[in-house]
Amino acid sequence: MNSKFGSIPLVSRRLLLSAVGALLTATMLAAPTPALAEARDSVTIGVREDIPGLDPTIRQGTIISLVTLGNVFEGLTRFNEDGSLSPGLAKSWEISPDGKTYTFKLVEGAKFSDGSDFDAADVKWTFERNGGADSTNPEKAYFALMEKIETPDANTVVLHLSEPNSLLLQKLAWGVSAIVAQETAADNAANPVGTGPFKLKTWDRGAAVTLTRNDLYREPARVKLNTVVFKLVEDPSAQVAAVQAGDVDFFPLFSSPESLEQFKSNPDLVVMDGASEFEVIMGLNSRRKPFDNVLVRRALAKAIDRQAVVDGAEYGYGKPIGAHFSTNHPAYVDMTAVNAYDPEAAKALLAEAGYPEGFETTIKVPPQGPFVRSAEIVAAYFEQVGVTLKIEKVQWPQWLEQVFQNHSYDISIVDHVSPMDFDVYANPNFFFGYDSPEFQAIWQEIKAAPTEEQQTAAFHKMQDFLAKDVPALFLYQARNISIARKGLTGLWKSMPTFKADMTEVYWAD
Repeated sequence: MNSKFGSIPLVSRRLLLSAVGALLTATMLAAPTPALAEARDSVTIGVREDIPGLDPTIRQGTIISLVTLGNVFEGLTRFNEDGSLSPGLAKSWEISPDGKTYTFKLVEGAKFSDGSDFDAADVKWTFERNGGADSTNPEKAYFALMEKIETPDANTVVLHLSEPNSLLLQKLAWGVSAIVAQETAADNAANPVGTGPFKLKTWDRGAAVTLTRNDLYREPARVKLNTVVFKLVEDPSAQVAAVQAGDVDFFPLFSSPESLEQFKSNPDLVVMDGASEFEVIMGLNSRRKPFDNVLVRRALAKAIDRQAVVDGAEYGYGKPIGAHFSTNHPAYVDMTAVNAYDPEAAKALLAEAGYPEGFETTIKVPPQGPFVRSAEIVAAYFEQVGVTLKIEKVQWPQWLEQVFQNHSYDISIVDHVSPMDFDVYANPNFFFGYDSPEFQAIWQEIKAAPTEEQQTAAFHKMQDFLAKDVPALFLYQARNISIARKGLTGLWKSMPTFKADMTEVYWAD
């Protein structure tokens, strides 16, 4: 892991002993060969974290959605690149005037990759399982709001909600809402069966997932690739080497922004700088002191120069934020002034809270370079106001177990990649442990808003409340930086949700 301002070294090329070999090596250095140049119906994608399973409906792990959503599994709705929604397995829908009944008309002729037919019974079973008592779905509470699910015919599903939820259609486009078949669901974590354009070929755990074309997909003309490989390249320096060597054709969510200039000058590569929904946030465990004290939370927020974090951690590829809300959304309000960098004010708030000499705490940090660099920079700023922040680096499986599941932490840092996921602040069981009746009331306003204007007003109120109550330390919204081999066409520049949909990707001649 490199330091916050250190550059990542390139991997030396292997020199061949013969003159002919040396000449060939020099040629390769001048123009790296695409990973699968001979097989232009195949693509290798680099992923920056290990893939713990292949069913996004049963466990937390955005990397699972990155690999499977849109490729193996589909939802009733799907996101477009600009964040808008389109039909997925539902070709149309109607919402009742009270916002509590959703009627979906399903596509006809869809099949699961094992040959079984998709119909309304699969939707009903999936959603009832997701909200059931034994569910391990990360959004279980959402599905529990579905009081009754009716299937008047094989192509119609009617959802009856206990309360209105104006964000339901967005939630149905997430990986957690992917539709599975009852007959194969038990094995989906290792052998997923979905309705998407690809199906699992092999999974070499800790190394790669290989997908192959699903010949039963209902829209075969859209699919140009026969093989898609998701290859684990966890270390940032190894990511640079993999791109340079041509070992990967596409690397979304690239973790080494300091390396981009060398890639921009390479005619065989394309650097894609797109929008994302990734709010980088330091979570505070409100179950523990002193983070249950709003004065301490405000002090920590004022102790941080967010632009310095963006510059040091992301090399300028990002935008400071003052609340948990996407800067891409039309209802966004810039709240950074509420807790602008002011170390003297931070010291005063700490003294008022009963910590005039500061305190010591620990942050658990996942392995990605931007997270580590952000933690190092924030630790330096905290030191200026008397707060000692010890950095403990953990791998993703440990982070999921210790922080997300068991809440055994003081502070942590991750990027919140799911769009419109503000409900985490209305859920005291989320790893933040934040329990605010005031926020929960605002959240109900948002869900029940009957018009876009009323929802926007509620969004504004929510952003103001989050900025002032500081349930977490809002740092910045990251860019979606990806590296692609020249000629690879149909990739999304922006990432409105966590997925690498390869349905319409192809190699241009």
